[in-house]
Amino acid sequence: MNAAIGIPDGSAKLAGLNLNHLLYFWAVGRTGSVTKAARAMRVAQPTISEQVRRLEDRLGAVLLERSRRGVRLTAAGDRVMRYAEEVVGICTELTAAIPLRRYAEPRAFTLGAADAVPKVIVRSVIEHCWRKDASVRVLCREWRIDHLLAELTLHRLDAVLTDAPVEHDQTPRLTSHLAGSSMVGVAATPALARRLRKGFPRSLAGAPIGLPAPGSYLRGILDRWFEQHRIRPRIALEAEDRSNLHYFAQSGHGVIPFAMSTAAVLLPSFGLSQVGRLPGLREEYFIVMVDRPRQHPAASALRADLAAGPILPTDRGTTARSRRRTGS
Repeated sequence: MNAAIGIPDGSAKLAGLNLNHLLYFWAVGRTGSVTKAARAMRVAQPTISEQVRRLEDRLGAVLLERSRRGVRLTAAGDRVMRYAEEVVGICTELTAAIPLRRYAEPRAFTLGAADAVPKVIVRSVIEHCWRKDASVRVLCREWRIDHLLAELTLHRLDAVLTDAPVEHDQTPRLTSHLAGSSMVGVAATPALARRLRKGFPRSLAGAPIGLPAPGSYLRGILDRWFEQHRIRPRIALEAEDRSNLHYFAQSGHGVIPFAMSTAAVLLPSFGLSQVGRLPGLREEYFIVMVDRPRQHPAASALRADLAAGPILPTDRGTTARSRRRTGS
């Protein structure tokens, strides 16, 4: 019997594929762990394993292999993962598009903000969106960067603000745009700052310090800087959320690193004073966006602005773009 008119002959092969197979495989590939995937999908681990096994049987290829750190994609798995990301993304966009046609209320521009990014920087991005369109409704979600990028790939977020670019080779559908950068300084309560200014930065040796949690970009460059200058402060606090460091310093427990572009707001808000600047250190901020046919209007405007240059205030309180216009 001939295939139905308008339906390709090979479409019959799709009958053996189940969307759940791809969804659960995608979750494992994205998290690198069956346990984490099960937790994220809110199902039992055996369910995840069984669905992935069925997908492997249907495709006739081994997609995952176990390692000491969990599971990793095989060569075939990496290829299937790219298709799975497309399918999951399209299905998520489909479910989001239908309600938009039923209700007149405009969809919110959903911005994901990594915990490692200072709240002042997050606020600057939101205010930039409002300057472009004062009527736009912004929904800001804060989470770990791996969860945020997964949500972005699923089209549940319009953009993600982070302190490091994503690796394009591993996530070809995601594009990182430089939003701004800042020199890095050290701050403390006024009394402690006065004491540490003498002999800075050597005075930081043995001083109590609050640092971003290991694994963050800023923590990495700070560790290398201290190692290079043979300065060993006493680590008293490690925190994923930068705001916890601010409260740590406000209470007089020690010093903290901070983005100097946020000094005008951050230091008076927490009663802190600048101890000094760490020479040669700069912190960068990126807005990650996903390539999709239908962008939120605020996302399209933001992408166009980023294409012209960084949008965040610099250490002197102006954007790099405005400095170019004034010739400074």
